[in-house]
Amino acid sequence: MSLSYLQSKPWWQISRDERFFCAELYREIHAAPVRFIHWLGANTPLTLDSTANWEVSVEVCFYRDFLTAFRPKLRQKYSPKRTFDLCLFSEHQIVIIEAKAHQEMRPKDADTAKRDVELMCKLLGGTVDIFLLALVASEYARNHERRSRKRPLDHFNAVITWKQLQELFGNCRFARADKLYKDQRHVL
Repeated sequence: MSLSYLQSKPWWQISRDERFFCAELYREIHAAPVRFIHWLGANTPLTLDSTANWEVSVEVCFYRDFLTAFRPKLRQKYSPKRTFDLCLFSEHQIVIIEAKAHQEMRPKDADTAKRDVELMCKLLGGTVDIFLLALVASEYARNHERRSRKRPLDHFNAVITWKQLQELFGNCRFARADKLYKDQRHVL
């Protein structure tokens, strides 16, 4: 659908918000989670159980919801607002996906994600392996590899790009998400 006040473009061609693109990714993974788990195993250093039952969720407010449901007395000790872009849950593994489209991953973002793994392991009693996955623009990932210091992606277990997801799913919206980083550099 295209609208005149959007210069005959659909909203996805205008949006710069990674939440929009994460919702699209949720839809793709939800349709075939094992396909995505297999792909991650083949394209990242993550060792994931592809025989497990996997559930994907978007905009996961883990501490608030987990603690409210199972340990309400601990709610005050954890951030009720901390939200993960996407999570994949299985019985023994969790994959946390932190996504950026037009922005870089800041060192603070990476430090917070790393701390989340420690906190979640403690909450879950060490019974679940938790992996951090960064989802970024391909140009940013390439540039990050060339840096000698301040490399926030090094805090993640693996890095994938929107371009790779476009190739996997054939979803042109992911190509747009990948292009946003380059476009943003020219806007600033």
